[in-house]
Amino acid sequence: MDGYKFTRSFVSEAELEEQRAQCSKAWEKAHAGDAEPQQEQVYDSRTLYERLQENKRLKQEQYEEAKRPSNLVPKLKDDELGFLKKLDEQEDTEEGEKMRQEWEALAQFRREVREVGQSAIAIPTLAPTADDVPKKFVETPVLAYSITKPTVKRSRPIDLLQGAVRLA
Repeated sequence: MDGYKFTRSFVSEAELEEQRAQCSKAWEKAHAGDAEPQQEQVYDSRTLYERLQENKRLKQEQYEEAKRPSNLVPKLKDDELGFLKKLDEQEDTEEGEKMRQEWEALAQFRREVREVGQSAIAIPTLAPTADDVPKKFVETPVLAYSITKPTVKRSRPIDLLQGAVRLA
């Protein structure tokens, strides 16, 4: 322990002023005709441990910010967004043109059928009227039943008869 010299952790304001004066004199001596004086070093009174902990905390915050899920997905740039919008507009115009051509072809077909004047081809309308529906379909009730076979295996005769009665 005799060879080790401990430094004080407390530095008085007078000692700091003395160090500043020595630094400024040394700088003036070295740079007698230069333009800018040396900037004064800011004294940090925190311990080394506190400064290192602060640096560690800042680096951890930067790491967490970089690894957030919203930062992992690459953001689209303005030129990429413009390109995607242009593609979307092209698809919309192509789809609209296709629909227009289909409607024109359908209208042309209906005109030709009317010109021929034959009622052999029935043209369905978008909203059927009461005159279009045959009366036999309106008056007869529709029975609905399952077409698929039941999954339960019928082993008794009474079960078979009950299934036949339900379907009939």
